[in-house]
Amino acid sequence: MLQPIVLDVRRFDSIALNYVVHCLPASWPDKGVVFGHLRTLLNPGGRLFGATLVQGDVPQSAAAAALMRWFNALGTLHNQADTRSQLVEGLEQHLNEVRVEQVGCVALFSGRA
Repeated sequence: MLQPIVLDVRRFDSIALNYVVHCLPASWPDKGVVFGHLRTLLNPGGRLFGATLVQGDVPQSAAAAALMRWFNALGTLHNQADTRSQLVEGLEQHLNEVRVEQVGCVALFSGRA
C-alpha cells in the first residue's frame, strides 16, 4: 500500500513526521512501513520524530472520543484502530532508541536509524 520513497538527495540527519500517521488510510502493521521507508532517507544515527493521535489503549476524554469518531466518519482521520502499543511496535521494527511520550491522545515519538 505505502510505497517506498525514492529521492535523489543526500540523506538527512532528522525527519519530522507530525500529525501524518493518523491520516494514513491503512491499518497496522501497514502504517508501520512508513517508518522503514523514511529510515532509508536518514544518515546513520539520524532521528525520525513526530506526533500522532492514538486511541484504544490511552485515556480519552468524551470530547476527544467524539471528535475522533466524527473525523474518522468524515474520512479525515484513519485512526479508529490506532493504539500506542501498535505505534511502538511499528517504530521498533524499523528504528532504534524508540521513545514514545503520551500527552492525552497525542503520542510524541522518536527513534534513531
